[in-house]
Amino acid sequence: MVVLMSEVESKIDECIAELKPYRMFSSEASNAIKGLEMLKEQLKNITKENIDEIIKRVEEGYRGSLAYANFIPKTVENLRFIKEYLEKMKASL
Repeated sequence: MVVLMSEVESKIDECIAELKPYRMFSSEASNAIKGLEMLKEQLKNITKENIDEIIKRVEEGYRGSLAYANFIPKTVENLRFIKEYLEKMKASL
């Protein structure tokens, strides 16, 4: 199955939409949204030199989201998908 970058961007947008209602209650949600927006920008210029750092940030976000899995299940699922996608992409760079 070929995954298009637009699908990854769509999954990031789903995460942001799911997190937005929590911004008022949690600075973590606001920080996560900023991180996801930054990730969207980084995806436009993935190289061998920066992919490890991008994967690391996605993995950190994924681990952080696990504690809130009951509240943001789509975000947890999407971050796992994005991490796996980036790991496969790394192998082809």
